[in-house]
Amino acid sequence: MLYHLHVFSSAKDGQDEAYNQWYDSTHLPDVTGLDWVNSGKRYRLGAGDAARYLAIYEVEADAPGDVVPKLRGAASSMRMSDTLDPSTVSFRVYEAHMPVA
Repeated sequence: MLYHLHVFSSAKDGQDEAYNQWYDSTHLPDVTGLDWVNSGKRYRLGAGDAARYLAIYEVEADAPGDVVPKLRGAASSMRMSDTLDPSTVSFRVYEAHMPVA
C-alpha cells in the first residue's frame, strides 16, 4: 500500500547551509534509493516553528505502522550528518483519505 511519510527536521544553529548540502546531495538520495521508497521532495518553512524543513516521501509498506520502523532500520547504513538537530526530528505517516484513481 502507498503512504506519504512526512519527516520534519532542522539544522543545528548556524548550520543550515551545510545541512541542506548534506540533505540534498547525500541523505535524500540515500532514502529515495531504498527499494520501498518511490520518491522524495523537500520543503522549507516560511517562518516560525522548531522544524524548519519538511521532506515528503512516497513509500510502500504493508501498514502505516511499518513505515517509521523500516526507515529507522535502514538508517544504520545511511551517511548521517552532525549538522542535523535531532531534537527537531519527527515523523508522520499519511494514507490516502479517498480512493486513488
